This record gives sequence, structure tokens and C-alpha cells, in this order.
Amino acid sequence: MVKDELEKICKKLDACLSVFIVDKDGLLIESVSKAELDIEAIAAEIAALVKEIERDNHEVEEQDVRFVSVETDKFEFLGVKIGDNLLMSVIDLGEVSLYRGKNRFELRRSALKFSDFF
Repeated sequence: MVKDELEKICKKLDACLSVFIVDKDGLLIESVSKAELDIEAIAAEIAALVKEIERDNHEVEEQDVRFVSVETDKFEFLGVKIGDNLLMSVIDLGEVSLYRGKNRFELRRSALKFSDFF
């Protein structure tokens, strides 16, 4: 069921290359990918980044990260917290439409479906 939902999410996102769920320690739980990407490495790096941001944020305020966006020259990585896990997507910036906000909205909305699982 989880893999089916991830496939549906990837179809809804413009220029989606991959959608995956990663736990707080960077372990890949499930993924769907349309491209040759090292999703396990990406998952581990993004989880480490979020953990570091949360650690720094807790020094200033007692609040958790709920959404993360990292953009490189080629990709945009979007992530939404689901409990202690992250629902992530990899977007190809060479193909992305002008409606980048739509991807963020769809990913947040899709995360609600997984909130009962995690």
C-alpha cells in the first residue's frame, strides 16, 4: 500500500523523479523512482541535514522542523515530516513548471495520508 501511495504522489508532482520515506536516522523505508538516483544516499544526507537543523533550532526555540526544501543546480528536494519520518521528493529543476508551489502543496497534502502509519 505504501509503495502504491508513493507512486500516486510522484504522478501528481511536476517533474518528479523520486518519492521516498526516510526515518530520522536516514534509513530508507520505501521509495519509488523514475530515474537512476542513489536514493539511499540522498535519504541519509537529507535526514542528517534535518537532524542538524532541528538541533540548532532547539537551541533557539523548542520547535521541530515540519517542512524542508533544498535546491541544487539540477534538483529540488522537498520533505514533509510525518512523525519522526520524512516524506521526500526529488524534483528535476530542468523540467519543473512555473507552479513549484503546487508540488509543495501536494506533498504536504499527501503526508496526511501517512500520518496514521507513522
